[in-house]
Amino acid sequence: MDVEEGVLGGGGGGGFHSMLRRTAYKGMNALHAAAGGEGLLPICRYLVEEAKMDVNKRDTFMGKMQHAVFSGNLPVVRYLLDHGADIHQQGNLEGHDGFTAFHTAAEKGRCAIAKFLLSRGAHVDGKSCHATPVHLAVLGGHDSTLKILLDHDADVLALSLICWLTIRAVFSISS
Repeated sequence: MDVEEGVLGGGGGGGFHSMLRRTAYKGMNALHAAAGGEGLLPICRYLVEEAKMDVNKRDTFMGKMQHAVFSGNLPVVRYLLDHGADIHQQGNLEGHDGFTAFHTAAEKGRCAIAKFLLSRGAHVDGKSCHATPVHLAVLGGHDSTLKILLDHDADVLALSLICWLTIRAVFSISS
């Protein structure tokens, strides 16, 4: 067996794709990195379709879709959902426990991604241990994102540690 066959082929260790699936740093593998990068959709396609990487495997902190949302990468978000990603998967980043990709979209003001996730079934009032998407949009000063949430009947009176900020901001936007 030559080197190429051993690395790329089906040699005893499972080959290159197996190595890709196993290699991680703090739970983050190549697909997490590609999902979080701009313009890396072809790499994501390769990793999912050829290397058979799991679209729902989280790293230590968050899922692949959250990485894509964080980077504002709508094509990768769409691709991951189309290939079985769990839209309600929660991360466990300290201070962001229970955040989904939709929470991240609201927090970062990713309007196009927020609209897309809502169209695919994201919970407009999804609760984490600290806040709803409305609270996060308000805290981030993302008025356009807040408007999207309100247009989808988000509960502005949901209680959280930051509820008073939400109520105040909603009334200032509507006046």
